[in-house]
Parts: sequence; structure tokens; C-alpha cells
Amino acid sequence: MHCRSCDAPFADDARFCSACGARLSTPGASADPLRAAIESAAGSQYEIMRLLGRGGMGAVYLGREVALDRLVAIKVLPPDMSEASDSRERFRREARTAARLTHPNITPLHAFGDAGGVMYFVMGYVRGESLGERLRRDGKLPPEDVRHILSEIADALDYAHRQGVIHRDIKPDNILLDDEGGRPMLTDFGVAKARGTGVTLTEKGSILGTPAFMCPEQINARELDGRSDLYSLGVTGYMMLSGRLPFEGEVRDVLLKHLTHEPPPLSSLAPDAPDDLRAAITRCLAKDPGARWPDGRSLHEALREVGEEVPEALDSARFVGMSLGFTTLAAILLTLFDRLWSGQVGYLTSFAERMAQIFAGLCSAWLIALGWRARTKGIPWRRTLYAAFRMPSWWPFWFPRPLRPPGDVWSRLPLGIRRMRTAMAGALAFSVGIVLPIMYLWTTPSEAEKWGAYAFLDQVADDFLFPVFSLAVVALMCGLAYHFTQLKRNGLTEQEATRVVIGTTAQTTFWRKPHIAALLLPPEAGRLLEPRLPRDYLQAIARIASAITGAAREPGGLALVAAQRLVAVLEGLDSELARLAPSVDPDEIARLGQKHSAFASVVRGDSAEGREMIELLARQVAVLKRIAARHESQSELRARLLTLLQDLWVQVSGLANERAGMPSGGERSAERLRAICAEIEHVVPPYETDGDTADGHVTEDRPTHQS
Repeated sequence: MHCRSCDAPFADDARFCSACGARLSTPGASADPLRAAIESAAGSQYEIMRLLGRGGMGAVYLGREVALDRLVAIKVLPPDMSEASDSRERFRREARTAARLTHPNITPLHAFGDAGGVMYFVMGYVRGESLGERLRRDGKLPPEDVRHILSEIADALDYAHRQGVIHRDIKPDNILLDDEGGRPMLTDFGVAKARGTGVTLTEKGSILGTPAFMCPEQINARELDGRSDLYSLGVTGYMMLSGRLPFEGEVRDVLLKHLTHEPPPLSSLAPDAPDDLRAAITRCLAKDPGARWPDGRSLHEALREVGEEVPEALDSARFVGMSLGFTTLAAILLTLFDRLWSGQVGYLTSFAERMAQIFAGLCSAWLIALGWRARTKGIPWRRTLYAAFRMPSWWPFWFPRPLRPPGDVWSRLPLGIRRMRTAMAGALAFSVGIVLPIMYLWTTPSEAEKWGAYAFLDQVADDFLFPVFSLAVVALMCGLAYHFTQLKRNGLTEQEATRVVIGTTAQTTFWRKPHIAALLLPPEAGRLLEPRLPRDYLQAIARIASAITGAAREPGGLALVAAQRLVAVLEGLDSELARLAPSVDPDEIARLGQKHSAFASVVRGDSAEGREMIELLARQVAVLKRIAARHESQSELRARLLTLLQDLWVQVSGLANERAGMPSGGERSAERLRAICAEIEHVVPPYETDGDTADGHVTEDRPTHQS
């Protein structure tokens, strides 16, 4: 069974959706009428599997094309909207626009249909998530991912603009991330406009798009070109890099700020991001279209050109540093080993010692020669040393942060996996540096007996080496098995789980896969990003609660139910506060009070009209004061409930941190969760279920009162 709000799967006995927190309908609820309509219209060609999402222009379903046995996405215009000629024309134009575009970063259109009063078109199915979903989960993205997504979408926009198509609604929710390699795909050309056709999908002077991502000329309803899409892409890049929009607030304020204000500088919001990436995004956000990038190709090339972090002249220095480090370490260990046993360790060890010393000297000379040649080309020694000692692409263990390549995800791995990898590296170093030399001497008693050390080595091997090493190996194997099992429970394949546990942490397409990126901690070194709105808190709690297993599952479920109740009340309070806000004006109350006093002192009730006017002013003042008092009390109640919701999120995050291997006091979080849920039971009024609506959806539960 699937949730009708977000189509996430749920168990038969579940009451709330683990993905969005919505109350689930009963098995006897009526079916989706739109799904029934598309099954009737296209059932012979496509098998409708499940709902992917809903929007202003209908719904999108996952389907399987029977003839070719492939998954597709089917966008359907509801029959009631099909009756309107403008809706039909807009839907048909979206299909025509998408059919004109063939690009690796644009979702392809396969077919269009109009049968039985139901209009639909069939698109390629992108298995993965939207950029908006990833931003809601991670808050912001690493600079390397931002560069990759911006570069690919800029190339797709350049192609669309050369075909005469302006998207006009670039935003994270219209960029899909392919599950296989994290490739960004541009979708939803529902408000696109074809230049030179003289035909638009809206009336002249109207504003169409998403306010938070609109360029100034789009807000002013002026003629648009491809640079308007680059502005919206710049807003998207700003959000990816900083974790927030350039301008936030009410819609009217946001539109005004896009016209008159400059966004907060990225240097203060993303100080660790490369200067060139910040400059590229800032140029996209110029108010004057002439100051932006001239086209998507220019932006694409600029982002690609600055992606080189090591000059080509230093490519040959890639493994010099690692070779020098390993050979120098080997030479030091062999030399100490030889000196410790007074040169009686045999010819083979002495030969290895000499070879290690010679190879270390050759690597040093090679590095000096490369640095000198790079210096003649204007490349400083610092870049040469970085190129020589940077982390190899195959390295799976800890490495100094300044020497990691861009996009390395080591710091974003769950702490438990990082600790296990560090333990593996320590065990490997212990084996090479301690175990192997002792085993060598212990297995050659003739050499050890020359200086009477065999008995000592035999005791060390029996009493210390074998027990400790065996316990370490068993502990590592148990840790590997535990993390491997947990990852497979999260839906990863055996190969994917292996790569997460012991694979390289260098930036590859593997770590860009949405279901793999969901396992990584946020870019802020594992700090969970705090949501902003009550619904965001609910979604965050729902995501965490759905992933909790074991004894913590019960308090996680209680937290989800409590969060659902809190958000229902908070959204009701927000609606009421918005309704009361226009009438809450202290200056207006004071003005009416002064007018009432002045009028009463002058008129003194000498006439019926005067007395009526005095009573009217008195009633107005009294009503406004009651509204202001109610607004204040409801604001205080909202603040109290929001504090409870925030505390609930913090404690649920504690359970999530415990699951990720981070020390957070999971038992204390569970106890605190139960206490908060008990407090919510007393504060929040009981639910009143309205039942199913006519279209088969369950209405949101509402409290019986708001105070």
C-alpha cells in the first residue's frame, strides 16, 4: 500500500506515513479517480504502477510500457481541467516543447495521447530524487556537487535556448538527480515559452513561475530571453551552496527584494567554497541581464575550466609523494630492525633495507626535479608538494584534510564507519610494523637463538601477540558485518554496501547517487540542519522515525504521532494569526481611543447621533483590543508549541545520531521523547477526523479548538 500524499509505501497496520507524516486512509477508502481515468485511456499500452507526485497541472504516475518493457513517467491532465481550452492548450504545448528537446540532461518525451477526454504524455523515468528533496534533506551541498549540477544544467539550458525554448521555472524541484550516477536532469517545461512564435500560455502582463526564483524582468512581465533562466539557475546555485535562498519572507517582499536588493554575499555564507564558484553564481544574479553570463555555454565552460585543481605539468607527480612516504617509512623500520638486532637478521633483510634507502633517494630526486621544472613554468613549490602528496583516488582510509581531493566524503561518513576504517588502517599498520617482524624472527629460531632472544619472542607471541591480534581481527569482522547488514537493510545492494564500508571516499559518481548521498552526513561535518517551518520539522522527524530500528522504534513512532498533532495545531494557529494580523495595529487602537475621548469630550452625548458615534467608537476600540489580546495569546501558544516541536526534533535527532554511530545519549533521548509526548498529550487538544473527501483523499486531522 502507498500513501496518497507522497506515495511512499507503508505497512498495512500503519496509521501515519513515515515519509511525510500524513494520516493514512483506511483500506476501504475510494480509489484514485485520476489513476482510474489514465488506466482506462492508456491501459492497453501502459501498466500504471503508482503515483509519483501531484502538481498544478495534474499528476505524474510511474508506469511500464508493455511493448518495450521499460519504466516511464506518465503526466496526466485531470478530466475537469481538460474541459478548459487554455489548460488543454498549455498541456499540449508543454508536450510539444519537450518533444523538441533531445539532450542528455533533459528528460525525454516518448509519446502523447488524448483518449476518452484524458490528456497525457509519456516521459522517460528518472530513477532517483529531485534536487529539492536532496536540499531539504542535506540543507546544502558540497561545492564540487554544486559545480557539477550547475555545469550540466547550464549546458542543457544552452541547448534549449538554441532551440528557441525558455524554461521560465528553473528551481530545485524541477531538477532530477539520476540514481545511477547523480546526473542532473531538467524537467517540467509546463511554463516554458518558445521564442519567435508569438504564442504564450498566459495572458499578457501575467507573472508565471516560482517567486523565489524569478528574475527582475520576469517579475516586471517584460520580454524574456535565455539570461532569465540563468538568473533562476543562479538562485538555485546560491541555495545549493549556502543552504538558503537569496531572499526570504512573504511573496510580496521576496519579489520586491529581487527587484531592488542585492543578496547577502556568498563569501559570508559559504566561506569554504572556491572563489571562482561563488563568482560564477554571483554573476548569474546580476539585476541587469547584460551583466549576467551571455549564455549557458559560457557558464558551462567557466565552471569546467576552473575545475582543474592540479596543473597538467604536475600530472607525473601524482604518485611520487606516496612512493616517497612508503619507501622512507620502510627504510626507517628496516634500519631500526637491523640496528636493534645488531645486524644479525640475515642477508635478505639487509638487502631490503638497502633497496628501500635507494628507492627513497630516487623518489626524492624525482620530486626535486619535478618541482624545479614546475617552478620554471611559474608553478609554486606548494602546488608541487600538493600534487605529489595528495590522496590517491583508491585510498579508503583517513588522510590529512589539506591533501584530500575536492569532493572527498570522508568527513561525511557516519562516525561508526569512520572509526571502523581507522581501526582497519591501524590493524594493517600494526601487522606490517610489529606482527610480521616478530613472526619472521619467531619462525627462524636459529637466527634468534644466536643472541638468546628466542624464549622472549616465544613468550611475547604466545601471551600477547596472538590473543590481541585475534581479538582485534574478530572485532573488526564483527564491525564489518554489523555495518554491512545495516546498509543492506536500508536497501543497498551487496556491492553498494561493500563500497560504502571499505571503498574509496574520493568524489565519484557513486557518492552522487541519491540513495547513497542520503547515507552521508550533511556537509557541516555531521551537524543536523535545523528545519525552518513546522512542516519541515514533521518531515524531518518522519524521515528519522522511519529509519529507526530495534528498541528505539517505539519512542520514534510516538514522536511521529506527537509531531503530527503539533503541526496540525501550529498550522491552524498560523492561519488564525494571519487572519488576525491585519487588525492588530497598536497605533490604530491608540488613534481610535484618542478619537473616542476627543469626540466624547466635545459631543457629550447631546444628540442621538453623537451618542451613537461614541458607542460605535467604543465598540471598535473594544473589538480591536480583544483581537490584539487573542493575537497575543495565540502567539504565545504558538511559541510554546513550536518549542515542544523543536525539542521533539532534537531528541529524535539524538536517536538518529546513535544509529549513525555518533555519541548522543540515545537512552536519554528516548526517555525525554516519552516525557515530551506525554506533555503534548496534555497541551494539544484531541483530534477530530473529517473523513474522506469526494476525490478520495483524507483531509488533514484538525484539533477541536485552538487554545
